Parts: sequence; structure tokens; C-alpha cells
Amino acid sequence: MNDSKPCARCGGEPRVSSQAYCAQCLRQYKRDRTLKIATKNPLKCVSCGGMFVRIRSRQTVCSEKCRATRAAPRPKQSQLCVWCDVSYLPKRMSSRFCSMRCYEKWRYATVRSQPDFLESRTDYLTSYAALNRDALRAKSKTWREANPDRHRETNRTWWHANKHNVKPSRNLPMNAAKQRKRQKRIRDQSPYYFSHYEVLARLEYWSFRCWMCQGPFEAVDHVKPLCAGGLNVPANMRPACRSCNSSKGGKWFGVQQLSLFLRG
Repeated sequence: MNDSKPCARCGGEPRVSSQAYCAQCLRQYKRDRTLKIATKNPLKCVSCGGMFVRIRSRQTVCSEKCRATRAAPRPKQSQLCVWCDVSYLPKRMSSRFCSMRCYEKWRYATVRSQPDFLESRTDYLTSYAALNRDALRAKSKTWREANPDRHRETNRTWWHANKHNVKPSRNLPMNAAKQRKRQKRIRDQSPYYFSHYEVLARLEYWSFRCWMCQGPFEAVDHVKPLCAGGLNVPANMRPACRSCNSSKGGKWFGVQQLSLFLRG
């Protein structure tokens, strides 16, 4: 405070430092100046929509009634989640997701859709796989041994989704030689002629389901493999899915051990 100079407006109170008015006159002066500026630029009330002259700074409502209406709790309206399309009551007006989990999924999908992210992610995975090939193979083998059912189901699902895009084997002469050798073995181990109706009757007896896992029928399996001396006759044939047929292969432990092949 500067006591040597009185207020230029009221002449009684001492002036505020570096100002021409006292504290009370300075507040009134700022209020009058704000009112003068607001009179030239009326605002729209955010509650009732009417025009008003702002008296206080940052004033958004025209009266105390509108202020009370604005401050009253409004009933929440349900809205749909951006990610899962589930109706929910938002905790905040700016909320767009029903839970933090949906937000994380949306953010993850949004980031992964960016071209730069895909390129950098692909480069990183390729380099990581090249540097840790043995460790990844060991980890994959451990998981397959611990989760055989999930591994089998994953392979089966992938095959049904991509069997039309699978490239043929590059070693065609060897495959052809194996096929010729198998056809010759089938002819040599067929003691009598039988029609395909007898094979269909045998498959129908098993309800066209895999005899090991009860899955859909995809191949004909020789219960006693041809390589183990089994005969190519309808009595030695049963329906099987491709996965069980390939995993069984040429295994044979005798008639008493057929339960080893059954998968519950």
C-alpha cells in the first residue's frame, strides 16, 4: 500500500500498489468494465436458451433458477457401447464404452489397423523368430504336449478354413511313388472283391462318425493297418476323421488294446 496517495475515485481510502483506486473501488471498476463489455456482446443461457448480459466472469446461466436447474441431477439415459453394442448407463456424459475392457479392445484394434504398426510388428516378429527359433520350438512342443485336445481342435479348425488355399506338396514324384506302393499293397491284401455298397453299409453302422473321437467322418481307416498285416476288407474298415486317422497312422497293439485309440 502507498499511504501518501488517496484513491482517485472515492478520495478516502489509500490506493492499491501500482493502481489508481483503492481495493473496493478497484473491484467495482472491474465489475463495471465487465458489464460494459458484456452489454455489447450478450450471451445465450445454457439452461433456458435465453439471451442475457454477463455480470460475472465465466457466467453461463442467466439467473439463479437456471443455475439450480443446471446443477440438479439429470436422469441417466442408456446408450450403446461403441465396441460391443451393449446398452449401459454411463457414469460420465463423455463415456463411450461400457467397461475398460471394451475400451482396451477398441484401442488395440484401432492401433493394429494402422499400416505403420502392421509393418513394424511384422518386422519385429520375423527378427524375433529368427533369433529365438530353438526356444520357440521348445515352447510350442511343451504346449502341444500339455494341451493335445486344444492343439488338435486348432489344427482341425484351421484346416476347414484354409483347405482350399493349401499349396500342393513340392515333392510330387515321391508322393506319387507312395500312392502307387499303397495301391499295390491294397490290391495284394484284398482277398476277395467287394462293392462300395458294402463299405457304405460298414460306415453307416458307425453312423458316419469317427470311431475314435466321434467327430465328423472324413476318411476310411483300416483298424489293423495294412503295413501291420491288416486286410483290405469291409470288416477291417471304420470311419475316421482326418486328424485321428493321421495320428493313428500304422500303430497296432492288438485287438485287446483298441481302447488306446479311443478319445473321450
